[in-house]
Amino acid sequence: MKAIHKQINNLLNKQNKSIQQCHIERAVLIQQQLELGCPYSKLGGQQLTVNKNLLRFKLGSYRLIIRAVNNKYIPEMLIQRKHLEQKLKRR
Repeated sequence: MKAIHKQINNLLNKQNKSIQQCHIERAVLIQQQLELGCPYSKLGGQQLTVNKNLLRFKLGSYRLIIRAVNNKYIPEMLIQRKHLEQKLKRR
């Protein structure tokens, strides 16, 4: 669990975001459940059409984007909903 929490915190530090603690806890819970084999759809996630390896989860006005590769889940970005489409088009 500490490794997962560290990944989320590194993501937040890298993007210099201040986000509510409840959203951070939810992000950690989502990643833990994914690692345990829970389907992303049961956690409220959706597969992105622009890249089938990216999963999107809603966290208030933010979106958590997780990359799924070989049954590993890597948090890619935590971004405000209004900036999501623009950011994805740049990839």
